Amino acid sequence: AAADARAAFKKAVETNGYRTLSGLGQGAYRSPMYDLTVLTGRYELAVDVNIMDDDQTPVARKLAEQAGTRLPR
Repeated sequence: AAADARAAFKKAVETNGYRTLSGLGQGAYRSPMYDLTVLTGRYELAVDVNIMDDDQTPVARKLAEQAGTRLPR
């Protein structure tokens, strides 16, 4: 359910002190485990990218945007 996804997202941010990012889904954050985690509807979408670049966030952001459009509603 969307409420469960929001609660899990909020708990991860608050418990771990993650900085949220704007412009993706209902919220997003970076963490040591995944390059980007996005809350979108009833889903938490985790994107991990392994490329030879210091900042993988732009690639992870683009993939998260594409994947978010493909999730069931």
